[in-house]
Amino acid sequence: MPSPRRRRILLWTWVGLFAFLIVAITFLRIGRHKFDAPDPVRGSVMRVHGQVSDFFGAKADGRVLLFDAGADPEGRGLDALLAALKATREDVSDIFFTHGHGDHVAAAPLCPRARLHGGAADAEMMSKRGPVVPSFARFMGLVLPVPAVNLTDAFHGSGDVPVGGGKSVIAVPFPGHTPGSMIYLYDGVLFAGDSMNFEKDKLTFAFAPFSVDTKLNKERIRALPSLFKLEDIKIVCTAHGGCTSESQTRKLLDDLIARAAS
Repeated sequence: MPSPRRRRILLWTWVGLFAFLIVAITFLRIGRHKFDAPDPVRGSVMRVHGQVSDFFGAKADGRVLLFDAGADPEGRGLDALLAALKATREDVSDIFFTHGHGDHVAAAPLCPRARLHGGAADAEMMSKRGPVVPSFARFMGLVLPVPAVNLTDAFHGSGDVPVGGGKSVIAVPFPGHTPGSMIYLYDGVLFAGDSMNFEKDKLTFAFAPFSVDTKLNKERIRALPSLFKLEDIKIVCTAHGGCTSESQTRKLLDDLIARAAS
């Protein structure tokens, strides 16, 4: 039987852990509404850096495209991005989801006219007909609940989606972070979601605790030269680490591919 001193230590340890959990949950719930002013990436592409995750928007021949939809179901960051693009929620024609975790889809239901594009393998998770994967991400889904999102255009393979003005979004399945993870190339910007991270001036792999298959993620990264012409990728934008500079992008991609192959 534990001594009184050991019981007190255990009690205060549990109290401390519980207090930490409450503070962390509160921080995340408040933080999902916080964002920085939109800033330009390349061409018409703009980024909103949120305290929980980033998302992106662009204009194409009068249409408004979103790449992910952030963590705030009330859409504060979305409205700031649209104001910077001189647009409204009704102007959003297409939302391209990099994957189905809640911190990337929350504001999508606020755009009533948008077609919703994403990987078919994440459709049930996004619509809440299936579980959030992996289990660690399931806990985050409980902490930051979001509305159900039903894809109108589910990708079962690669696609080329015309968006007006002679431009298109190239969509490529990129499973590993989630079963239906996708990456998109538009106007020289590669939207990687959580399939890549950018930290300490280096592109890195998907974050393991929130990913279903890190080995598959690395396999897809190794395959990048067969999926795109690397010279067409001018900037890589990630959902939690920001975007690469145009002058460094090719070097950073080559380094990431080499590390995935080692």
